This record gives sequence, C-alpha cells and structure tokens, in this order.
Amino acid sequence: MRLNISTKFLFARFFMLTVGFFMLTVGFFQGVTCLFSRHASICAGHVLRFCVLISLFYSIMVNATSTVHISSVSVCQDVSKNTQGTLTKVENCRSVSINQVNPKQSLVWIQVHFDVANAGQPRGRPLGLVLSAEASTTVYLNGVKIGRNGSPAEEAKNEVAGRIDKSFYLPDSLLIKQHNTLVIELSSHNRLLQIDPPIQRLLITDYQTPKDYLANHYLPVFIPLGILIIGFTYSSVLALQSNNTKQNLFIPVASLFAVIQLIAEVSRGLFDYSYPYNGIRMLTILCSSLIVSFFLLSYVCKRFLTKRRKTALTVACITTLIFVLLLDHFESKTLASVLLPMGIGTLITGYAAIQKARNALSHSVALFAFVLLTASSPNQFLDIYYYYCIALLFVFFFAQHATDYKKEQEKKRFEQDRADRLQRILDEHKEREQPTKIKINHAGKTDFISCEEICFCKGARDYVELVINNRGSVLHHNSLSELESTLPATFLRVHRSYIVNTQFITSLSRSASGTGILHLSTGDEVPVSRRIMPKVRDALG
Repeated sequence: MRLNISTKFLFARFFMLTVGFFMLTVGFFQGVTCLFSRHASICAGHVLRFCVLISLFYSIMVNATSTVHISSVSVCQDVSKNTQGTLTKVENCRSVSINQVNPKQSLVWIQVHFDVANAGQPRGRPLGLVLSAEASTTVYLNGVKIGRNGSPAEEAKNEVAGRIDKSFYLPDSLLIKQHNTLVIELSSHNRLLQIDPPIQRLLITDYQTPKDYLANHYLPVFIPLGILIIGFTYSSVLALQSNNTKQNLFIPVASLFAVIQLIAEVSRGLFDYSYPYNGIRMLTILCSSLIVSFFLLSYVCKRFLTKRRKTALTVACITTLIFVLLLDHFESKTLASVLLPMGIGTLITGYAAIQKARNALSHSVALFAFVLLTASSPNQFLDIYYYYCIALLFVFFFAQHATDYKKEQEKKRFEQDRADRLQRILDEHKEREQPTKIKINHAGKTDFISCEEICFCKGARDYVELVINNRGSVLHHNSLSELESTLPATFLRVHRSYIVNTQFITSLSRSASGTGILHLSTGDEVPVSRRIMPKVRDALG
C-alpha cells in the first residue's frame, strides 16, 4: 500500500490561520465598538458572515487526507515470545470487528495483516502505525517489538497507563511485500468510563507524530471555534446592554458552552495526555452538549411559547436525560443530547410559524436544517462535520440576536423621544402658567427678568447678551454655560454661543455651508452648528 499526506495542508494551515486572525480582529473591533458606542451598527456582521461561510466551505474541502483505516482484526488466545522479546507463536485467532475488542479487566492480543507493494524500495516518507486507544499497548511487526505505549499487564496494579494517541514507526528493514503481520498487546484497566470500545482509531499511513496527525485532523475546527468565540463576545455585549438582560443571556451562555465543548474536542490534538483522562474529556463534551441544547431550547420556549413554558422545557429536559442514560454508546448519548432538544425546538417554532408568530418560520427552518444535517450523518457526529453545523446554527442565532437588539434600541429611542416631547409640552405649559424668573446683574444693579420674555441668549466671553422681546437687549455679567443651568427646559442650546427660547422659533432652514438657521417670530435669525443640527431637529419635532 502507498499512502501520501497531501501538501495542500501547508497552504490550508496558512489560509485558515490568516482567516482566523482576520475574524478575531473584526470580532475585537466590533466588540470594542459595541462597548463604547451606545447604538453600535451591525452592518459589519454581513461581511463577517460572508467570510465565515467561505471559510467553512474551504475548510471542509481541505480536511480530506489519504489514510487506510483498519476496521477488522483478529483476537488471538495463544501468544508466546522468547527471552529477547520476539514473538514465536501467535495462534488460535478469530476475526472480529475492531469495535468488539474490549480487554475489560484482562490482557488482549490482536493481529492485523497488510501488504506493502513497494517494500524494500526507496520511499519519500516511512510508514507508520497510528493507534488511538484508551489502553496501554506494545506493538510487534513481523514478530519484532517496535514500540510500547505505557505498559500493558494482566492486572491493574501492574499496568502503566499509556497515551491516548500514539504513532509507531514501521522500519523498512522489517517490511515485506506481502503478508506483513502486526500484533498488538493491550490492556485498559484504568479507563474512567467503560462505555465505548477502547480502540478508537487504528490506521497505517505515512509516519507522523500523533500531534501532527491530530493537528491536520482538527485544524479546520479552529474556524468554527473562532466563529463561536467572536459570537459569544459580541452577543454577550449586546445582552448586557439590552433592557432584558436575563432573557438575552440564553444565546451567549449556549455559545460559551459550545466553545467549551469544542475546546474539549480539540484538546486531544493540543495536549499529550494519558488515556484515563479521556473519560473526563468525553464527560465534558457530553455535559457541554446538554447545556448548549437546554439553553437554546430555553430561548425557543421563552420566545415562542406564551403558555406552559416551564412545563414544556421540563418535559423536554427530563426526556432527553432519560434517553442519554439509557443509550449504550457515548456518541449515541451525545447525539441524543442534541437531537431531542433541537427536534422539540423545531416542533415549537413550527407550531408558532403556523400561528403567524414573528420570526418563527426562520427559526423553524434553521433548527430543522440543523436536525436534518446532524441526523443524516450520525457516524460523523462529534467530528468536524458536526461543528460546522453547530457553527452555522449559531451564526443564525447571533444574527437574530443582533437584529433583535437593533429593534429594541430603535423602540427605546422612539419611546425616549416621545417622552422628551411630552416633557417639553409639560414644561412649556408650566412656563406659561408660572413663568420662571432669573436674576440679572447689569449696570451695577440686579434685576429679575421673566424667562418667557427672553428670545435668545448670545455669549460674549464673560458676558451674555439677553435679547428681550420688544425691549432690546441686556448684558448679563455671567458665562453662557452658567446661565444655561438656570434656564427652564423651554430653552435649547443650538450653538456654543447661542441659547434659544423654543417658544419664539418659527422655522429651521439649512444654509449653503451645512449649518442651520433658526427663524424667530421677532424676525431675528440664530445660527445652529452642524454638530447640534440633528438634536435641534428632533427637539422641534
């Protein structure tokens, strides 16, 4: 056999790292913008989602590699070796699926045969055996011991736990063209979870370290990881700035645990740990998956159910937990933890769509597509394929969250503007009923002038010129800012040097330079600065 690792991984690494840094930069910029801007725009999200979709598509294409997976082996009962450690006898063998190999509390010998067409000829890279198993192993090639991972033993007290992933170099000097024999001695006394078969991956390929192989395998997953981290940061900021923080935290919390689940998944390619710790990793994946599903379902129930929300959520959670406990295989448990809550969410949103609930149809389609894609490839669950699906689902939820936040802010601004207009009407009515009087210092004496008589105020260094209706103007020995604090709400600052009584305003026009001009009933004109124009326009209705 001849197996070559494609050189396109070199370009793939560079491409995905570049995209990853770009996405993190955009996400950081958006997060900072959202933190320091009261009404952050979500337009940049369209560009980000485009990059996400292109990256996901490309990363799926580059994940392929040429390997030969061994799915069936022979379990041997009669094995002996000499004092030099060379196998002398391997007999009484029966063929089984690799998933049926389970040493439990004993020692097991398995045998694999393979051919090498170009044995003895120069090759670019040597062959290697990649073994991923919750077990301690010793490997023999054509009777000769070529490596050990931990120390397998008949009893638990004598076993030394091996690494979860191990590569063994297959020396060219030991390879023959036909009927090469691999014999593996293994034991797994220290497994935390005795649920799935201990051997997870057994393949022959060009020799590489486990980290190299797993890095190539998990490399595309870092793009969904980047999407989830950026989405978590962005949606968390939106949730904390929204009026209903508690309800809006469902999506950020779900995305946080999706990040934890994905980190637990890729940790196998980042850290070289002994096989007993793999049980902790798998429990983390399962628990994170349950939390993600329950929080997404809580979001759906809160948004689309008007009655019996807690009842529906409780029944769904209990049903899911029962299935998780009853199923045999760990992957089946994790699959159920996702499909059942999301399937129930699809039914809830579908019913809400029939009832013409706002945005229910889009949620129903997104959830149904996710359930369909996940259920159609159960054998690829808890692999890269699944995390593409979950990333795309969260892209939809992040977009919905941002859209809801934008609508909430628009509603909030509308209500605030309406409240401000009402307050101005009340202030104007109060001013007409009981005019405010201010103390004026001019010409060495103090006078009191009713505010309803003041048309506008013009600042001039340490003095303010008060233009009085039908009485000319008066100089007031004070600054414009200090005077502004004493005037009633019927006065509006329209320029750094002007304050106007809104009761005298008849119209607002724009000059050729872009500034505004207020026309007063007295015939006077007051300039409005370009920066304050929107505020003045809103104040005048």
